[in-house]
Amino acid sequence: MQKKYQNGVRLSLFLASAMTSGLAVAQTKDVGIDEIIVTAQKREQNLQDVPISVAVIGQQELTASRITSLQDVGAVAPGVSVRKTPGGLGAPQIVVRGVASAGGLPGSDKSISINIDGVYVGANYGLTTDLLDLVRVEALRGPQGTLFGRNTTGGALSFVTADPTGEFGVRQEVSVGNFDQFRSITHLELPQFGAFSGYLSYMRNERDGDIKNLDAGIVFDRSAAGLGRQISPKTLGANKTDAFHAALKFEPSDRFNLVYKFDWAKAITTAEGSGVIAYDPAVAAGFGLSALNVAIAANPPLFSGDRRPDAVHNAFAVPGRMKTQGHVLTANLDINEDLALKSITAYRKVDVFGTLDNIGLGQLFYPGNPDPFYFNVNQNASRQKQWSEELQLNYNSKLLTLTLGGLYYKEKISTGAPDGLAGIANFFTVPLPGNVLPAGRDITFLTAKSAAAYGQAEVHITPQLDIVGGIRVTRDKKDGTYYRAIPAYGIPLTATPFTYKKTKPTYLVGVNYHVTDDILAYAKFSTGYISGGSVGGVAFDPETAKSWEAGIKSDLFDRHLRLNLTGFFAKYGNLQQSVPGYLAGHPELNLAMVNYGNAEAKGFEAEATVVPLHGLSLSGAVSYTDFKFTKFTPLWLSTIAQFGGSPDSFPVWLRPSTTANLAFDYESDPNPGLGDARLVIRFDANYRSKVITPGIFTTAIQPSFQSIYKTGGNWIGNARVALKDITLGSGKVEVAAWARNLLNNRGSMWGNYSYFVAGTTYEAARTYGLDLTVSF
Repeated sequence: MQKKYQNGVRLSLFLASAMTSGLAVAQTKDVGIDEIIVTAQKREQNLQDVPISVAVIGQQELTASRITSLQDVGAVAPGVSVRKTPGGLGAPQIVVRGVASAGGLPGSDKSISINIDGVYVGANYGLTTDLLDLVRVEALRGPQGTLFGRNTTGGALSFVTADPTGEFGVRQEVSVGNFDQFRSITHLELPQFGAFSGYLSYMRNERDGDIKNLDAGIVFDRSAAGLGRQISPKTLGANKTDAFHAALKFEPSDRFNLVYKFDWAKAITTAEGSGVIAYDPAVAAGFGLSALNVAIAANPPLFSGDRRPDAVHNAFAVPGRMKTQGHVLTANLDINEDLALKSITAYRKVDVFGTLDNIGLGQLFYPGNPDPFYFNVNQNASRQKQWSEELQLNYNSKLLTLTLGGLYYKEKISTGAPDGLAGIANFFTVPLPGNVLPAGRDITFLTAKSAAAYGQAEVHITPQLDIVGGIRVTRDKKDGTYYRAIPAYGIPLTATPFTYKKTKPTYLVGVNYHVTDDILAYAKFSTGYISGGSVGGVAFDPETAKSWEAGIKSDLFDRHLRLNLTGFFAKYGNLQQSVPGYLAGHPELNLAMVNYGNAEAKGFEAEATVVPLHGLSLSGAVSYTDFKFTKFTPLWLSTIAQFGGSPDSFPVWLRPSTTANLAFDYESDPNPGLGDARLVIRFDANYRSKVITPGIFTTAIQPSFQSIYKTGGNWIGNARVALKDITLGSGKVEVAAWARNLLNNRGSMWGNYSYFVAGTTYEAARTYGLDLTVSF
């Protein structure tokens, strides 16, 4: 006991001395906010000189917030809402300025593009696997119809990994936590060898789920798709990931370098637990499902409510898999002081399989029938391969800054039910003898090609005034076939081919004015679009965007206060949204893509960072979007009327009106009393307002379903405290304690409403643990 007391006193004295050390230095050192370098306009610039509403997460913040994948970005990027969709496919739902990215179906593109090391990522699934060696994440808000990806209407997320340094080093990170969490990252930086340098990184990341599965051990036979027999797991929300990342750099001169990067990841996951909110037998009978009522009465569900339960019935949720692989070769040539050429050649592929018990009804039986059936469940298997080549030419002089480029992109996709199995929507209420899933086909094969040429110029009228103009012309072509067959149900094989072709220009005009060296004001008008296509034989049109934006970026009080403000107004046409097939008039489809209609959005983003004392940084941000529909397509007007709604009161699905972030960061000066260690404290909290559950067409729903009408609307807090740079021989040690979801928010995450039954997934449970990092 005496020893523990002495250790506690020592730690308290160190923390106190570390804090006072930082405060004392603040009186003699004048250190402001660091400059942040971004590539939001395809060239390196100071963040404060970029006339785009962009949020940046740097390497220090990535480490302190334990951000390792796309699904973590929404916690710290203001104005960007990222929610993990149910099902274990690694397909997050991203919302920026009222645009909900919907590109998860074959032939549909993402309205918020994802880019890794300058490479547009076409697949919307497999995106939640961990990314190694991240140094920066840039979140661009608003249409990026000139320079980024294959065009976007809502924004873009850009992930940047480290280049080799050429200096030998080894870093080993080990983390442990509750739910049997274990993470190990090994990074080996190779020394310079002639013109070559490189590094290797490997990660193992695993944890158990946070909700028990009361239907664990049930065996499903998917042999017809070559998947064999699969077993329902003990816990839901589990993950086991192996990932590898390598880079090799060739730099024979200061004017030319070639960087090759390879990433690979394999994850075994189980879907998040889904709980039942309510069930209305009278409404079910009105849909002709009296037999389902009988089965429900014989197998009463476990009603979980809208707070995360300890256990649920999720029989259908067997472990899924995600495999991703990427290659990128980047060549940089400085032709002269003013002119630079870049080439980005890339190949990526992804393979995913996942299942989901949407509502949490589990295994059901009709009285007298020993064979089970499963209602409102899902399964999906998707594969995607892509190849792209992009060329960029950057010119910079006193009078003109110019970016010219071209992109060629090709992808092949197969997605739907695992090939060889029938589509889920066709046997929701059909008993499955021996849990053998019926053979058949419910799959789409697609080839998509896109070619684009773009250019953007800044004419420097005076040292303070720039006129900006940009244009992009994109040619999209898609060819595919949808196959459907269920021999056991007498449904013969049908093949529905489809073709899509369109050429579309998008453009940008703007003006930048440097009020002072530390204040930039800008205004611009920009357009963007994402292509149309067909899903399951159901065609959809391109989605378009027109956006007016004005903002100011400022570093004040000798760079001790950074204040960035943006206001925007946008018009969206033919908004795309994936919906259950029956809402598109095709009940045989599990999901279809439809065009809602037109909409308007207006709002603002405000970000502030203040450094009141040396080592202390306080930051906050808020984003508000007022989104409303202005016109509906005939299809959607018919659907609204069919399900009891009206155009004037149709709810806005999935789009939070407000997001906010707060952060407290402190780093002390080296403390000689403990090997020059530094104390690092990070606390952050993020808020997302409530979102309306998809599938709800009117506020006049049954009282028992009101809790699922909106989900979310809460703060999530995270913290990390570390001692870093502890001297250990020739190396350094860092020890940290961390926690995520500090207050253990148990609220709903993703609601699922089907008129007579509703369920939800939940916020991930509080996690906590320790990190140990040794480097030399």
